[in-house]
Amino acid sequence: MKEYYKQIIKPDEKRLYKGLDSFTNKTIGRVKTLLNRPSKLRVQAKKIFDLSFEYEYLDEERFAEKVSEYKNKFRLQKIKSDEEFHEAFALAVEAAFRILNKRAYIVQIMGALALVKGYAIEMSTGEGKTLTATIAAIALAWRGKPVHIITSNDYLAKRDAENMREVYRYCSISVGHVIGTMRTQERRENYSHDITYTTSKEVLADFLRDRMLESQEYNINNLLINKITNKSIPTEYVLRGLAIAIIDEADSVLSDEATTPLIISAQGENKILKESTALAYEIASSFVKERDYTVHERYHEIVLTKEGSQLVKDKTATLAPIWHQKDRREFLIKQALLAKEVYHLHKHYVIVEGKILIVDEKTGRVMHGRSWGNGLHQAIEAKERVEITDPTTTFSKMSFQRFFRFYKHLCGMSGTLHSLSHEFWDIYNLSIIKIPTRLQSKMNILPERIFLNHQEKIDELIEYIKLLTKKRVPVLVGTQSIKESEELSMRLMEENIQCATLNALHDELEAEIIKEAGLQNRVTIATNMAGRGTDIHISPEVDAIGGLHVIITQKDTSKRIDFQFYGRAARQGQNGEAVAFLSLEDEMLNNYLPKKLKLFFESNIQKAYVKKIIARFYRHYQNRIQRETSIVRQKRLFQEFDVDDSMSFTLRA
Repeated sequence: MKEYYKQIIKPDEKRLYKGLDSFTNKTIGRVKTLLNRPSKLRVQAKKIFDLSFEYEYLDEERFAEKVSEYKNKFRLQKIKSDEEFHEAFALAVEAAFRILNKRAYIVQIMGALALVKGYAIEMSTGEGKTLTATIAAIALAWRGKPVHIITSNDYLAKRDAENMREVYRYCSISVGHVIGTMRTQERRENYSHDITYTTSKEVLADFLRDRMLESQEYNINNLLINKITNKSIPTEYVLRGLAIAIIDEADSVLSDEATTPLIISAQGENKILKESTALAYEIASSFVKERDYTVHERYHEIVLTKEGSQLVKDKTATLAPIWHQKDRREFLIKQALLAKEVYHLHKHYVIVEGKILIVDEKTGRVMHGRSWGNGLHQAIEAKERVEITDPTTTFSKMSFQRFFRFYKHLCGMSGTLHSLSHEFWDIYNLSIIKIPTRLQSKMNILPERIFLNHQEKIDELIEYIKLLTKKRVPVLVGTQSIKESEELSMRLMEENIQCATLNALHDELEAEIIKEAGLQNRVTIATNMAGRGTDIHISPEVDAIGGLHVIITQKDTSKRIDFQFYGRAARQGQNGEAVAFLSLEDEMLNNYLPKKLKLFFESNIQKAYVKKIIARFYRHYQNRIQRETSIVRQKRLFQEFDVDDSMSFTLRA
């Protein structure tokens, strides 16, 4: 009987394929995609679009009766024909129109259809993914299973739940949202609704907490009573099972953050380790780079030389017993050197009220409540001379990619998915369908502008922005780090150019800043977060002078991140331009370009053909890194079944 409860918190996991089975599975994925080509979806969507107008003349009472009729048919699995399915879908389209005064476009209906059929959809920025997800969620929620809509952050989870509440109510569906500040009872109440908006971090944390209840003793009499009365979930559990998930920004959740383990832990007092960490940083401060140790920044690795290893032994010979074991003392010193050389303030972390807060490099957002494991967090605290916190003890952990494989119906959407098709199918059994844009894109991506060094790049960038502001063109600049965004902001202020800055230090203003980024003469500087999920409104006057102008100051290791940023411009057939300002001192070239080749480029940087070659190297390294990281993600999933991954972050219980 205990197993009956375990089905709620430990659902069946999708199979992983190897060898010939993997080849067969890939073939099945290609066939599935072919069977639901965009052209086929368009035919169905056009029928639904036309059918939705037939419901316009129904009064409130008759419309409610129709909703009840189709809801019951879905729940009882009595939708027997495509015609009935299309009629039900059209009802959801009409409901959204009545509440929002927005009738879904055919491309949005195509996207919603694909989500209901269990696909990931590539849908360009500005095409209306929020409404697309809403229509799909209605049809899925009518099945009677809990639907989780996964958003980028707490703000969007709360906003979308509130904005769409009346649409769902009109379709006889309840909606809630779960965010980080909620207590257990409030979370349970919100998960009890038909649809729950939340983030990947919150739902995985709740899943792990629920799983921790498995070891408790169960009363057999209560189990029998609950079974007879259909009370299938004990009151202690927060979730109602993992049935259906619609993931917004699916590339970020299912790829970029996929292998990051979320860990349920609690701090435990460890005075000896805290003192040793502080002492390790003091000792490491006297070490000389290249003589005592080398840094592999690309791999976040410190290697002690023979001299460095001997120096560690000499400096710790008279210290406490914790330093007597070679591997342990060298590990403490290497963590201190890692904190010193690889992890940088206003790039990897910020200090708020005397606390070290991690910054997500992919989104630029502060990761509240998380800390690095294996003493690294304490080493960084020692480096910044803030209070050293107690290390954490792990109770439960799981990667996001393994967690989302538990959902029986998984689907998602993003503007940049095409390069992930093989990976999504291999890991999640998810095929990707590209939804066409409603209007032809007018995006103009300009050739990369390449400079000798960082200073020259920033100087030219300032002049470029000055020219654009004279024309009153709005500018959105994407930077790789908080430090870079703050420096650029200061330079613009010195030139009397007003700008808004969006980074982890100002993320509470994210939606407001991004919303106004399309105003005439507005200059906005942002790290990678760029307000995903928030519309940038472009007026006809701005569109007439070229639309929003997007600039990136470095290329990301993933082309998708660059195109996500570019996608802020030229939405819904509007004008817009994008350009990259690059230099030979950029992080990617520093980490990957051979030194001799870099010296050649430096000597010939003024030649046009050399700049073209450098641009090609950027693209080559991006493709190479994407392939490598994709292979790593798949390997780690196989490893996770057998051994625990090394901890990247911890989430405090």
